[in-house]
Amino acid sequence: MLVKAQNFSWGAGSKKHNAQTHPDFVKVSTDALTKYTVFDAGIICSVRTKAEQAELVRTGASQTMASSHIPKLVKVIRTNMAESRKERLLGKVKLSHAQDFIMFDENGNKTWKAEYFYAFAEAMRISAVKNDIPVVWGGCWKDLRTITCIKSAVDNYVARKRKQGKKPFLDLGHFHLAVSKYK
Repeated sequence: MLVKAQNFSWGAGSKKHNAQTHPDFVKVSTDALTKYTVFDAGIICSVRTKAEQAELVRTGASQTMASSHIPKLVKVIRTNMAESRKERLLGKVKLSHAQDFIMFDENGNKTWKAEYFYAFAEAMRISAVKNDIPVVWGGCWKDLRTITCIKSAVDNYVARKRKQGKKPFLDLGHFHLAVSKYK
């Protein structure tokens, strides 16, 4: 539950990650940070090479080689307001479709405590809904637009995995664009 947004802004390192990430994702995460969250966040990962991803899978820090962190070719289109909103293709670039975040507590210290990630996930959920952009969160592995309660979504995911006899993979700092919409 959000109390009052604090109007945070991205630091230099996070801005570099945003430059390597799909603009739809950047819209959601930036709105979440600047309009809806009560805790500051920073981006710690956007682009990964296939070799980096393979190492993360090998060590169990990731579950798949089909990671949204591995850049995909994207058409970049800009709307020119001066020309009656005509769209023009700027070109194709390879961009990440995912980011990993670190949270900061009330004193500005880095933290991995779940409650801070839950608060940011709620801000991301609100932003995804308002922008109608499908963003999946690593706390429940669902499109945030389809859930109403962050805590319940995590609890339901954990229960579902345990019922399947599988260990839940909670990656609370991970968010990515829904693969079904962004191939």
